[in-house]
Amino acid sequence: MGQAATHVLDLGPLREACNLGLAPSTSTTAMLALGDALALVLSRQRGFRQEDFARFHPGGSLGRKMAKVEEVMRPLDQCRVSTDSVTIRQMLVQVSRPGRRTGAIMLTDENGRLAGLFTDSDLARLLETPGDASLDKSVSEVMSRRCSTVCRGTKVAEAVKLLAARKISELPVVDEQQRPVGLIDITDVVGLWEREPAADESPQSTKPDSHEPRIVLFPARNEHQPPADT
Repeated sequence: MGQAATHVLDLGPLREACNLGLAPSTSTTAMLALGDALALVLSRQRGFRQEDFARFHPGGSLGRKMAKVEEVMRPLDQCRVSTDSVTIRQMLVQVSRPGRRTGAIMLTDENGRLAGLFTDSDLARLLETPGDASLDKSVSEVMSRRCSTVCRGTKVAEAVKLLAARKISELPVVDEQQRPVGLIDITDVVGLWEREPAADESPQSTKPDSHEPRIVLFPARNEHQPPADT
């Protein structure tokens, strides 16, 4: 094969690590290194990018990190959406829907643009107020106007970082005109992203009391739960 080939990458004489010198061990390791070297050089010469890797290997961790928010968000027909001109009571009746609901209602203005967000926490605070009159207020009086959003086409990794940094559970996805197109609920992306250690940081050196926010979206251990015996 070498004589018939235009170019030969000769590994040279190799002695197998097997005590009989027969079972392929050294040779297979050398071929693995050679194959990796060829793949990396070719990848560099072709300008292979992370986006290409994600497209050809979408099921891997890199593929999930490079995915776009519209691939994991709940589409608009599965979200609770209302206008900001109704009362809270009217809104709650209008957006009632079967199935697993999100923990927030997206509110739009007369032009269909996202005007604010009304969450289950907002409702809980209202119900703690004495009397029923609070439910007849305009939802525009109590909604969160300056809610965090991401644009369609944003990478899932960036959306998850925003959820962790802002300590929020729902993240509206909007188009270029700020019209809602979907919603990311924290339960939809749990486990999709883990914080990558810095170059000078090993898993053993990670300090549990570090002030750096962790981007691992799993329920934290109950602080009142006694530690394990181990």
